[in-house]
Amino acid sequence: MSSSPFVVDLPRLGIVPVIDLVVSLGAIVFLSIFAQWTYQQYRFLSQWPVLNKAGFFNASKSKEAFQQNSRSLLFDGFAKSPRGYLVDTDLNRQLVLSPEYANEIRSDPRLDFTETTHRDFLGHLPGFEVFKKNNSNAADVVRQRLTQSLGLVTEDISEEMTAVLQEQWSEETDWHELEGKTTLLEIVARLSSRVFLGQEICRNPKWQRITIDYTVNAFMAVAAVKRYPQFLHRFVHWFLPQTCKLRSQVSEARRIIQPVIDQRAAAGWVHPGNESGKKYTDALQWMHDLSKGKEVDFAIGQLGLSLAAIHTTTDLLTQVIYNLCQHPDMIQPLRDEIAAVVGGEGWKRSALYKMKLMDSVIKESQRLKPPALLSMRRHVTKDITLQDGLFIPKGSSIGVSSHWSWDSSVFENPNEFDGYRFVRMAEDPTKEREAHFVSTSPQHLAFGHGNHACPGRFFAANELKIALTHILMKYDFKLREDADPDFFCLGWIMQSNGDAKLLVRRRREEIHLE
Repeated sequence: MSSSPFVVDLPRLGIVPVIDLVVSLGAIVFLSIFAQWTYQQYRFLSQWPVLNKAGFFNASKSKEAFQQNSRSLLFDGFAKSPRGYLVDTDLNRQLVLSPEYANEIRSDPRLDFTETTHRDFLGHLPGFEVFKKNNSNAADVVRQRLTQSLGLVTEDISEEMTAVLQEQWSEETDWHELEGKTTLLEIVARLSSRVFLGQEICRNPKWQRITIDYTVNAFMAVAAVKRYPQFLHRFVHWFLPQTCKLRSQVSEARRIIQPVIDQRAAAGWVHPGNESGKKYTDALQWMHDLSKGKEVDFAIGQLGLSLAAIHTTTDLLTQVIYNLCQHPDMIQPLRDEIAAVVGGEGWKRSALYKMKLMDSVIKESQRLKPPALLSMRRHVTKDITLQDGLFIPKGSSIGVSSHWSWDSSVFENPNEFDGYRFVRMAEDPTKEREAHFVSTSPQHLAFGHGNHACPGRFFAANELKIALTHILMKYDFKLREDADPDFFCLGWIMQSNGDAKLLVRRRREEIHLE
C-alpha cells in the first residue's frame, strides 16, 4: 500500500502514549479527589449521629416521618448528641447544630442564606421566582428603606387598621363568632399592602387574594414537587396542578401591578435628577430607587415582600390573641399601657417603643411558638472547622435549633406563658438589650441571628403593636369553649391553629385611636 501524506502513523508520532499518560493522570486526579471527598464524608459522618436515615427503599417513609415527627426528632437528636446531629428531611440531609454555635457562625461568609432558600424552595423553577437567589432587591428595600421610613408609615398603618378591623370584626356589640386566624390574615394582608403598595392597590380584592393565597400555594407546590426524586423536578412541575396554579398567580400579579408601574413611568419616576413628580412612600418607589437603572420585576418583589411579611406576622398575631384569651388577666394592664402611651403621645414611633409590656407579651408568645424549629439555615460554600474542632464540609446544609426557647436552664418555667418575663429581664442592665422583641440571641432565634437576621422584624414589631392596640382598645374577645389554641409542627415549620374560633364584641373606647 502506498503511503499518503494524509495518513498519520500514531505510534510513530507517539500520540498513543501521550493519550495513555493523560488518561492515567486524569484517573489519578479523579481518584485523589474521590478519596479526599470520601475522607471528608467519613470525617463528617463520624462526628454526628444520623436520625431518620433515608435509604433507597424507605425514602418516602423517611420524608413522611420528618414531616409528622420533626419536633420529636429535634429533642431525640439532642438527647443523643448535645452538640448536634444529622437528620434526613423531605429534601436533603441537614446538620442541626446546638444554639451554642449561633454566635460563632452568625456572620461567617462561608455560610450562604440565599442559596439555602433557593434550594429548599425550588427557586430555579417557574412560579417559584420569589425564592430565586438574587432575583429581586426586596431585602434591600426592607433594610435600606422600610426600616428607615417606619415613622412615616405609622399613621397610615393605623388608618388602614381602623378600616379593615371594622370590616372584619364589625361594630356588633353582642358576642359573635369569627374565624380567628382567617380574619387576622385579611387584616395583616391589608396593613402590609398599604405600606408595600400604597392606597392604589392595597384594597384591590384580587391583589389581596394573591398576597394571601400565594404563600400557602407556594408551600403546597413545593411539597407536591418534593414527592418526586430531585432529577425529575424540572419536568414534573409543568404538569402538577399546584405548580400550574402558582405560575398563574405570578402572571396575575404582574397584570395587576403593571398599570401602576406604567402610570408612574409615564409621569416620570421621582429621583435625584427628576424631582417634579410625586414621591411615593411605598415599596414600589423604594424598589425603583434601589434599582439604579436596572430592570426590576416589581411583581416578584412584591410577592416576596408579602410572602416574608404576611403569614409570619399573622401567625404571631394569632398566637398572641390565643395567649391573651388564655390569660385574660393580661388584657387590662395592656389597655392601661396603651391609654397612657398613645393617649399621651399619639401615633409616634417613640410611643410604640414605650409599650414595654406589649413588647414583652409579643416576645413571650414568639418564645413559646417561634416560626420554626430550626433557624439560621445556611448552605456551606467552603469547608469549615469549628473552634472545637468539629468539621463541616462544603455543600452541607446546616441550621441552628431553637430548642433553648424551652430549656429550663435558660428560661424559668419555660413551658408557661409569662407576659412579664421580658419586662423583668429588661430591668437587668446586663440583659436589657436581649429583652427587646426585635433583639436576637442564641436563646431567642425566632428572627435568626447575625448578618442574615430578619431585616423586617422592626416593621413587624410596629405593625403588631398597632394592630394589637386597635384590637385591645376596641374589642373584647375570647376563645369559643371548644376551641383548640395549640399549635402544630409540619417539618421545621411551627403553625398556630387556624381552626380555633373566636368570639368578639365591640366595646366602648377609652381613647380614640383615629
